[in-house]
Amino acid sequence: MRPEKRRFSAPWYVIVIIVIGTVLGLGAVFHQSALRNDAVRFPAPGIIPQNGGGTHIYTAGGRTRDGQPSVLLLGGWGTAGPVEDYMPLMSKLRAEAKVIAVERPGYGYARKEFSKRTLDNMVEEMRAGLEELGDRGPYVVVAHTTAGLEAIHYAALYPEEVSGIVFINALSPGAYYYQPRKFLDYLKAYTYPIPKYTGIFRLIGVFGPETFVTGPDIDSEAYTAMFNKNVMSGAMRAELSMLRKNATTALLHGDLEVPSAAFVDSRPFNESNPELVRVWGDFFGNVAETDVGSYIHGFETDMVAAKILEMVR
Repeated sequence: MRPEKRRFSAPWYVIVIIVIGTVLGLGAVFHQSALRNDAVRFPAPGIIPQNGGGTHIYTAGGRTRDGQPSVLLLGGWGTAGPVEDYMPLMSKLRAEAKVIAVERPGYGYARKEFSKRTLDNMVEEMRAGLEELGDRGPYVVVAHTTAGLEAIHYAALYPEEVSGIVFINALSPGAYYYQPRKFLDYLKAYTYPIPKYTGIFRLIGVFGPETFVTGPDIDSEAYTAMFNKNVMSGAMRAELSMLRKNATTALLHGDLEVPSAAFVDSRPFNESNPELVRVWGDFFGNVAETDVGSYIHGFETDMVAAKILEMVR
């Protein structure tokens, strides 16, 4: 009697691991292929200066009138494509002012390589890029969220180049310094790369092309391409780890010495810390409260544009 052959039977969990690994591997290959395709479909609309540390600079509009400043737009932390995010606002400004949008390394169309994310490095890289393009200000600086720290540092170091600052949902340096580290931000920073590099975010984007955009009038395809390229990039994670140190740097400059205005989404703070809105007013001077989320310039575009042009004039 012949002995019965034993059939190999892998445990169910081994089969599940193999299937998941295969799917994620195929997703990673698809993601890299899609990145190359996106680079062809959405080339950088601006210029990456040789001396700007990989910074991408996009200019819109014509010359400002004699004596009037240009508008300098700085994207906030985690915004994957600041140029695309600011496009609706730029369309409101470009007829009356020269508008310049700066994307730091790891954001938008900029290069992914980056230096240490100190305020000194970020400001000097931006200035070097602008100077290479022949632009030396002065500017009304528009700063979204943590870019407010960069704007404060820039104004303190080079006051002749900054005519005013418009803060969009930015905290004061003291608030950034003293607030507890946000667990959700760190969780996103170190877990989002997994669905990013395995193509999961791309699959979500196929079924919901408006999922990742930051406002109603943004080119969803271009911004989604920037999201898939940059979401929680190494530069963004480095900026997050440097946030408290950079807040200290900005805090040491003391009170603002330039005209300023601020737009804030006060809903979370009215519920948890109503005094913070008053503190905002003490630091920024002119605060307009909204209830549309962090990307105020995307939802209240006319209101933000009017304040910027008021400061330009």
